[in-house]
Amino acid sequence: MISLSQAMISLERLDRYMLSKELVEQSVERVEGCDGIIAVEVKDGAFNWDDESEDQVLKNINFEIKKGELTSIVGTVGSGKSSLLASVLGEMHKISGKISLFLPHRVGQGLWNNSLCCSNSWIQNGTIQENILFGLPMDKEKYNEVIRVCCLEKDLEMMDYGDQTEIGERGINLSGGQKQRIQLARAVYQDCDIYLLDDVFSAVDAHTGSDIFKECVRGALKGKTILLVTHQVDFLHNVDLIMGLVEEAGATIPGENSPKPPKSPHAPSNVEEANGENKYLDQHKSVKGTSKLIEEEERETGKVGLHVYKQYCTAAFGWWGVIAALLLSIIWQVSLMAGDYWLAYETSEERSAVFPSMFITVYAIIAAISVVLLTMRAFFITIMGLKTAQIFFWGILNSILHAPMSFFDTTPSGRILSRERFSQENVNRVNANLRMDFHNNGSNEWLGFRLELIGSFVLCMSAMFLIVLPSSIIRPENVGLSLSYGLSLNGVLFWAIYMSCFVENRMVSVERIKQFTNIPSEAAWEITDRVPPPSWPAHGNVDLKDLQSLERCQLKDVVAAKPEKLDASVVENGDNWSVGQRQLLCLGRVMLKRSRLLFMDEATASVDSKTDGVIQKIIREDFAACTIISIAHRIPTVMDCDRVLVIDAGWAKEFDKPSHLLERPSLFGALVQEYANRSAGL
Repeated sequence: MISLSQAMISLERLDRYMLSKELVEQSVERVEGCDGIIAVEVKDGAFNWDDESEDQVLKNINFEIKKGELTSIVGTVGSGKSSLLASVLGEMHKISGKISLFLPHRVGQGLWNNSLCCSNSWIQNGTIQENILFGLPMDKEKYNEVIRVCCLEKDLEMMDYGDQTEIGERGINLSGGQKQRIQLARAVYQDCDIYLLDDVFSAVDAHTGSDIFKECVRGALKGKTILLVTHQVDFLHNVDLIMGLVEEAGATIPGENSPKPPKSPHAPSNVEEANGENKYLDQHKSVKGTSKLIEEEERETGKVGLHVYKQYCTAAFGWWGVIAALLLSIIWQVSLMAGDYWLAYETSEERSAVFPSMFITVYAIIAAISVVLLTMRAFFITIMGLKTAQIFFWGILNSILHAPMSFFDTTPSGRILSRERFSQENVNRVNANLRMDFHNNGSNEWLGFRLELIGSFVLCMSAMFLIVLPSSIIRPENVGLSLSYGLSLNGVLFWAIYMSCFVENRMVSVERIKQFTNIPSEAAWEITDRVPPPSWPAHGNVDLKDLQSLERCQLKDVVAAKPEKLDASVVENGDNWSVGQRQLLCLGRVMLKRSRLLFMDEATASVDSKTDGVIQKIIREDFAACTIISIAHRIPTVMDCDRVLVIDAGWAKEFDKPSHLLERPSLFGALVQEYANRSAGL
């Protein structure tokens, strides 16, 4: 019944998944082998994320992009820039209009020859090299060139294992800029015809941003069709076409082609290529490091320790529970044997005609006692198992909730959520699992045949032995009782061996659970001498005075436009809000806390310059009495800080007032100069 219920749940999930609505593949027309001048064309486009909703996220979209053009898409936070890229990919529901992608025919490549770099970088759990190659074969020369144009050389040199460094789950051990450059390198290595770049400069400094724009966007991707969403307006005079999105409507305003500056991409010299060809591929071989971010899952072979059985059996009621379960099992087994013995005794030759009513009555009483004992044993063991499972669950939950952040950084969530390693990543692993099932069934048949052979041999020898013995030594009714037990010997042997293997396998799960229960805990959640009295608070009054946050963080109009207002849902990771809106939501939450110490890590990196200026002004006003430690790459954001700490390659190089750093040669001064040059023209 348990297996049937699990199968029904799985079938319901599969049914729900298979019957879910799919995006219409024909929403984007992909034309292969086209030699025209147009690469992307949208006519009268209207798009929505949910086909059941009547609200149009994008409407009246009309534009065409020529092959090889660099087109920039600009707009305020939440204006629909990322949605426009998604519509070109066919990831949005097309309400009306037409989208066409004209792709040249290239041998070995299909119609889906476009690449997207999201504003929220997608990083898989693996090495940096695996993230860049993404299943493609290694081309050393091309790979090293991609590393160079994406400005990853210095980052790889600082890592112990180079490009073989293992990236944590969702890129936990990488900075935002490193994640953006790795996904950009992955896109460049794919060598596509159309590139959709969503705010890839938001988390990099002025030097790196300029280098990536010159060497990658205008260099390695020269001749490719590029749609670039960016808030870095200082790049706009170097693009071929600018499209601005009207806030909250999404209608495009095609801009005029801006004059193209002289292009002079810097190609590496032959000497540099020869010397650096295997630099990142082989660097990890020469580094003698032992630490990895993602710890290898502990694996052991052999028998499960007796202490695991002890922990499982005594978790619910201690040793008294074990003794009670054993006593109930023994008494129940004795009652079964008593019934068999009473049946053999009353059917013997001497008792065959004596008191048949008494025989039936006693046999019925013994059978009733057996049923009662069986029921009691089943209920007791079930209760003990459920209580043990509950204790283990609360133990592992409490341990994980109190675990330090380093535990989550080094442990993939899949290892926490599923202790049984059954997750199949691809068809090959599914086939491997099926092979395991085949061998398992074969081994069971092999074992069953030999157990049947052993049981039959023992039964045959026992029967011959009982026949040879005279009746004065063993009574005939006892011979029948012995043979009846002997006939069930085969099943008992198979059941005993099967259950021993089954329990041993299940104890592995118990062992893993206990391993997670013993995680070193973080600092105590409550300080003993600082706990408020039970009567606190004495009064339940809540006073709100001039409490405002949405308007201050520029989200009032966005929330007011939603039908649910403040009750509007925010899904996991905030995927139904733009990246910039997510940053503003976090900023609004911080404004309500009124903390004395504020840490800001690229808090406005994904918002436009105008919104950033307003937010910075509000922060200076609302947190005037607070200490603010801000990580930022935007030079205007940094200029009005009291002090600036410049970090380079993990070292604190400069720490002074911005005005003092600008008065002398400094790294900060070089960044400011680079920003000024970029704004004036590359």
